[in-house]
Amino acid sequence: MTSSNIETQPEESNPLSQEALEKKRENFKAEVRDFRSQKISKVRTINHWWNISLTVAGITLTLLTTVLGVVESETFKNWIKLGIGLSGAAAIAAQSANSEFRVRRKAGEYSLVEAEAIILEHQIPYAKNETELDGLRNAYYTLHRRTAEIEASVNKQE
Repeated sequence: MTSSNIETQPEESNPLSQEALEKKRENFKAEVRDFRSQKISKVRTINHWWNISLTVAGITLTLLTTVLGVVESETFKNWIKLGIGLSGAAAIAAQSANSEFRVRRKAGEYSLVEAEAIILEHQIPYAKNETELDGLRNAYYTLHRRTAEIEASVNKQE
């Protein structure tokens, strides 16, 4: 009888701690999911599209400048000169903005953080105890810190 009582007592106290651990895992997983979908995915997408937009603008404006440079028309000579100047300046501005704001690199770094957040999100349900959950939470805080470093890297010189 005593052996069955010993087995029963841990089982009775264990479901409460398992229930509490499960609740913590669910809450933490929701927090990571929100961070990933509300913050990381959005800024990654923004930087990705800025990169594409600035690249396409630079290429298009460079092409326009080149085409205007070979057009020979005395009637529109002054307009062509103006068009070459404006499109050339805009092309340089688009290319400079792309390199200055480093949107391609930032989009790539956000993709890495997003991948790590997805991995972390999948690891949470498998945390066996609070110590493992705390380790995952530390990894989550590291992701937050890396996100801030990515944003701060705009001001760094390479």
